Amino acid sequence: MVPCDILPARSLARFHITVMKSQLTLPDLSVHSRISRLCPLHKIYYLEPLRQSVLSQPTYISARHDHSCTIPRPKTISTERQHSLLPEATEDWNGLPNDIVTITDSAKFRIVLTNHSPL
Repeated sequence: MVPCDILPARSLARFHITVMKSQLTLPDLSVHSRISRLCPLHKIYYLEPLRQSVLSQPTYISARHDHSCTIPRPKTISTERQHSLLPEATEDWNGLPNDIVTITDSAKFRIVLTNHSPL
């Protein structure tokens, strides 16, 4: 059992941590997850041997809906695999604007991606 005199100190510490988090303006966890999925996919896409072995070529690219670096979403059998790294990353990748996906430098891609507002 927790003594009563400790509770106010714990509440105060929790309050300070919440205030610190809000003042740091940390990115949302979902944004961090998307960046963590997109950066490895970017490296795979721009390393030709990896791209040929891991990613398939699109059968059709729509000028209105797709960018020049569109990747087809991998076909999956189970729901579990639909939400794995590669299918999720390709969906995020295909949703990015052309001026971001055509950046070949990995470090610059991460910086631009971090500052991209719709993430």
